[in-house]
Amino acid sequence: MIKTLKTGLFVVSFTDLDNWDFQLPHILFSYRCGVHVNTKFFPFMVLTGRTPRLTCDNGLFAFTYVEKDELTLDEIT
Repeated sequence: MIKTLKTGLFVVSFTDLDNWDFQLPHILFSYRCGVHVNTKFFPFMVLTGRTPRLTCDNGLFAFTYVEKDELTLDEIT
């Protein structure tokens, strides 16, 4: 974890040395959402018991999970 954190901070501070502390939550989240070699799980999943919901999942969720009782886009228009 320490090596991963140091590498992430190095990459962020290389582009913007003054704002590294604002990027720290993003670095930690990216670490927690990666599959760990030993456990084969996300650290986020081990801590919370669920898979992480990423920003890109929000758009996919709207198009993949449609209830049969809901109106389709063609029916609405």
